[in-house]
Amino acid sequence: MIAGLVHVTHYGPYALMLALICGGLVYKVGIFEGLLIAMAIHAIVHFMVYTKHDNMPGRAVIKRYFDNLKKDSSSVS
Repeated sequence: MIAGLVHVTHYGPYALMLALICGGLVYKVGIFEGLLIAMAIHAIVHFMVYTKHDNMPGRAVIKRYFDNLKKDSSSVS
């Protein structure tokens, strides 16, 4: 897991902080709960960035998320 952090540093400080938080949570509470909490933190941060900084309505943020999810899953064949 530590060797994977070197790879994460290429994506910037936010990704590194999230990976460290996720690693700490996995160590403390377990893999399923740790990953679930880290995903929730990531979702809250993105929701706040889009609604506060980009002035997008919350409904548009959620629609954009599901549209991107559909687009990404259709290319996985």
